[in-house]
Amino acid sequence: MLISLIPLVYLLVRVATIGFSELAGLIFQTRTLELIINSLSLAVAVSVSAVLIGSMQAWVAVRSNLPGRKILSVLAALPLAIPSYVAAYAWIAVIPGFSGFFAAWLLLTVGTAPLVYLAVSAALVRFDAGTEEVAQSLGATKFQVFRRVTWPNIRTAAVSGGLLSALYVLSDFGAVSIVRYDTFTRAIYNAYRASFDRNQAAALALVLVLVTVLVLYFESKARGQKFAAGKIASRLGLVELGAWKAPLFLLLLALATVSLLVPLGSLLRWSIEGFGFVDWVGVLGALANSVGLAVSGGLLTSFAALAIAVLTIRHRRKLTSVLERSVWLTHATPGIVVALSLVFFSNQVVPWIYQTTLLVLIAYLALFLP
Repeated sequence: MLISLIPLVYLLVRVATIGFSELAGLIFQTRTLELIINSLSLAVAVSVSAVLIGSMQAWVAVRSNLPGRKILSVLAALPLAIPSYVAAYAWIAVIPGFSGFFAAWLLLTVGTAPLVYLAVSAALVRFDAGTEEVAQSLGATKFQVFRRVTWPNIRTAAVSGGLLSALYVLSDFGAVSIVRYDTFTRAIYNAYRASFDRNQAAALALVLVLVTVLVLYFESKARGQKFAAGKIASRLGLVELGAWKAPLFLLLLALATVSLLVPLGSLLRWSIEGFGFVDWVGVLGALANSVGLAVSGGLLTSFAALAIAVLTIRHRRKLTSVLERSVWLTHATPGIVVALSLVFFSNQVVPWIYQTTLLVLIAYLALFLP
């Protein structure tokens, strides 16, 4: 938990060196208001879309009798492996004028919907479908069954997935920079790049943290305090789709095309065109480093997240709740701010880890702990 607070401490230290009048001048300007509106509107649009798409994909994969749903469920999770900037370049290669709010919304929606899909599908697997059958036997319509029985059991998972989606949008730099849509992250990066004076960037990053606190507050209200049962359901009844089979199959196929076919098609074309110019030794070395860091970072983050989950569930006090919510703040912090904060921390406190693999793993832990 304390590692996740390093970027926040760094920002507070940096902002403390700025005079109040200068800080107010940096924050209270029209440009900051525009960035707040742009960032929040994109985060809300993407998170709502991701919740709708991810929840639908999860329900079809777990509860429906749609043919090929297992393959489609695998395809639903694959966009997580495609970086947002790669997807952006791929779409621009197909549509040169691909830019603006819609472009950012499309890229980030298909890129974060798997976060909701994975959370909701896990909740549906734990859900006993027999309660739905009981409700139907008592005369409830399908919509009433979903609203009164199914949704309360998956709401926590869906809202948590939507929160991850929103925080990812607030921290993303790759997609928004390539499609030229101004958000806090893009402005912070430009501020760092344009000047050695990091005051403006720190002030903007602090505003972004405050926006994240606001998002976390509303998420906690929407999520509620209901938790699904922890054991796997004894039986899962598959819902007969009937005439909805073909439309749902086509919809899921269209989503797979948008999220996978366009990026992978462009990557395949680029690979074929540049095959003869590839430095295979360098590529294989980079691949080995990437896999090693991914496995190490994944294991480290999983163990840390498990420890925090046990602490917050078994000891539900206000302090543990605050600490648990603080973990989410770093997830919305731009990577460049996290990197600078860790460089500052390592130089000032533990210089022996500077420019080592351990510092990279700590950065992964801070960014991906939620």
